[in-house]
Amino acid sequence: MPSFACTYAQGNETFYSTNLGGDNLWTNAANWALDPAGTIPAGNPPGITDNVVIRDSVRHNVNSGYIHYGDITIEESGIYSIFTTNLKTDPYFFAGERMEVFGLLRTSSDFEHQLPRRLSSSIQGTNDGTLTFFETAVLRIGDDLILNGEGFTVFDNFACGDGSTVDDLYVKGWGNGLSISGKGVFVVPDAIRVWDTDNPTSEVELSGQPYINTLEEQVAVGFVLLPQGAVTDCSALQPLPVELTHFGAEIDKEAVKLSWVTASETQNDHFLLEKANPSGDFDPLARLEGNGTTSAASYYEFIDMAPSIGRNLYRLKQVDIDGAFSYSNIVSASFQISTPGISVFPHPVQGSAQVDVIGFPISQQVTIRVENLLGQIIMEQLVEVDRSGAATLSVNSNLRAGTYLIKAHSQAVHLSRKFMVY
Repeated sequence: MPSFACTYAQGNETFYSTNLGGDNLWTNAANWALDPAGTIPAGNPPGITDNVVIRDSVRHNVNSGYIHYGDITIEESGIYSIFTTNLKTDPYFFAGERMEVFGLLRTSSDFEHQLPRRLSSSIQGTNDGTLTFFETAVLRIGDDLILNGEGFTVFDNFACGDGSTVDDLYVKGWGNGLSISGKGVFVVPDAIRVWDTDNPTSEVELSGQPYINTLEEQVAVGFVLLPQGAVTDCSALQPLPVELTHFGAEIDKEAVKLSWVTASETQNDHFLLEKANPSGDFDPLARLEGNGTTSAASYYEFIDMAPSIGRNLYRLKQVDIDGAFSYSNIVSASFQISTPGISVFPHPVQGSAQVDVIGFPISQQVTIRVENLLGQIIMEQLVEVDRSGAATLSVNSNLRAGTYLIKAHSQAVHLSRKFMVY
């Protein structure tokens, strides 16, 4: 069995990723803070019993095996990449009470939720815990997704293509078994394999069954409940009424360019391009008319001139002439403002004005200060930037006519500019 070169942390603190170290590495203490605003340096990377909130890109290199017992949250803007040098000798296990995935979870090999009950004579696995993949979640599992023990797994978004990618789904249960549920489409490109770890020869392969209504009868170790309309094979999904050969999103200067190509169309009335809002629901962004019925290739393009800071999610809703519709896979584009800035409107200021700062790290606190040319502080306010990296301050009419400085600074960004008051 592998040896796990890990030491327990002395407490169960919550670590927030900041990427201030500049290298994205899990082991770099400079990439972690102990508060959501990122103002309290952690001084060390998370221990295996600490809770972790991933808000940007984090790379976790596993060289001698790793088990994490604390909770992990991957926010919508977060990317958690796990790379193991050798699958058999350097495995990664998540054995916490709760993992919630809103963003991207990526591994170089298997991803195992909960330990096998008898990993070794000295390491006993846990039998419960919840793993939740929300609607905005994207999975890039290098090989198999393996669920162990008696945990509870919720799939609210699990699909072919850009939604999620795994090979086999292994359900290794005992006792009361594993519960799998959710409201989204549930897809495994290869097969679902179920067995009782107390009896390794009891494996049951469930590939090619579009509805798993008989799974409870087939698995003696417990029960597995799949969402309504669940499928286990990508080929079982209904294809779009058009032959969609490409759908992609890419950054184009200060915008996101969406493009898609159809090889043929049958009674295609129109496309609705939809974009996920901060709550994870999709709202209409644009309508593009279809080409009815054609065997010729068709090209479509739309420019999103107002992308959100962070990861933007898009999908296509294709609508037939008779009103029937289908959805495409979800595509994403990560957008960051390269140059932070300050704007004052109206300017010159007459009476009151609004000061906007943009391009700050998400969820950091920003101090906005108004000074005269002698350096005296006229007003000061501490604000927290929103999910787009922006914050706003109102300047009142108490300022006398003249020239002033507006300064904005956070832990990572410092800005200043002059403005006039009439």
